[in-house]
Amino acid sequence: MSDPRTRHSPARPAVAGLILAAGEATRLGEPKAAAIAHGKTFAAHVAHALQAGGIDSILAAVGGHEKATRAAFGEIHGVNCFRVRHPEEGPIASLREGLENFAKASDVRGVIVAPVDHPAILPSTIVALCQAAAASSCPIVAPSLAGQRGHPTYFAREIWAELAAPDLAHGARSVVRRDPNRVLEVAVADPGILLNIDTPESLALWRETPRATSAR
Repeated sequence: MSDPRTRHSPARPAVAGLILAAGEATRLGEPKAAAIAHGKTFAAHVAHALQAGGIDSILAAVGGHEKATRAAFGEIHGVNCFRVRHPEEGPIASLREGLENFAKASDVRGVIVAPVDHPAILPSTIVALCQAAAASSCPIVAPSLAGQRGHPTYFAREIWAELAAPDLAHGARSVVRRDPNRVLEVAVADPGILLNIDTPESLALWRETPRATSAR
């Protein structure tokens, strides 16, 4: 017999993960996904945070440094790569094609989009985003720390068509900023949401940072 406390509870929407890793990494000077800190590649840090946060279906967008990027993700069980057709268009191209792939799966109701250059995100942030998305009607959910919004971001299926539009001057930010009432900010105790590691200096600094700030 089913538990009466849960019999009428709505099913939690399926949430997938999309890792953006198609950039040329010109500022960092090496493939971001393959960069190593705290004993793991950036690819592993981000993927493991998603998986530990409850995300089972994960795609990684690759483009620049394709061989090294695929090799980094190839070591992680449960992550599938796809090549972005026009990586020169920036992160929005990866986002559009990732959502195009997830749109084929009718059970995926939303996607958490995680840039690979934010490898310090914690699994607890992923859990917080999923819980907030399940409890709210807002189609966009973003984490924040001390009032500052960071990454990754949750996008519900209902807003994917807007993200696919060809005239987004500022990429996904154009959609996020279109209507503040559609965006739910979730306060998290995770400095990693603000830590963008895209230069040799920021990478060196993070390597010296205690492991407590890295995803486990």
